[in-house]
Amino acid sequence: MIWVVPILFWIDYSDSCASYFLWPFIDEGIADQKPHLANVPNTLLKKLYTKNYENYLNKMSKQSVKDKLAVKVYFINPNIDDYVYVIRHVDKDSPLKNTIQEYLNGLTPEEKKLGFESSNFGNENFTVKIENHIAKIHFTASDLTKDLRSPQQVIDFTMAITLTAEQFDAVNDAQICVNNTYNYEITFFANEESVDCPF
Repeated sequence: MIWVVPILFWIDYSDSCASYFLWPFIDEGIADQKPHLANVPNTLLKKLYTKNYENYLNKMSKQSVKDKLAVKVYFINPNIDDYVYVIRHVDKDSPLKNTIQEYLNGLTPEEKKLGFESSNFGNENFTVKIENHIAKIHFTASDLTKDLRSPQQVIDFTMAITLTAEQFDAVNDAQICVNNTYNYEITFFANEESVDCPF
């Protein structure tokens, strides 16, 4: 008589066990946008992006442009960290305004390959002034119904602009308005009454 004993396999797909599997599942977005990375494990993928970003910073730190100022423009990069920066060169006159304009100009193809994403939501025009070490920035957004996707996008935009402004010695804090609304972060996605921009 031959006994047949079934053998059961238990596969744990939790993060703690992901290192045991050679090719864990990855985000569909990576497979669609970067198919050559579709089979790379997440841990290796993050290391790859981090290494490429370090190489980028080393390259950019060696570059200088005559009569231009090297500045940091912050964007979100989910493959490296929440808020990291790219380096741009701007005119030394009105460096804060020029740097914010660089944010609105968007990402270069190289920066997109590094994993950076823009959280801008149709902000095209803006004014900026510095009073008592506070950067007061007022944006005008063109079409919120088309460009505004989520609360997180608004949070990321606000943090990116704040970090970009605060790199300058003359700025300790940033106040931001959008479409003459001071509390835009709440009013865009909730039924909160808007507060008029104070500047």
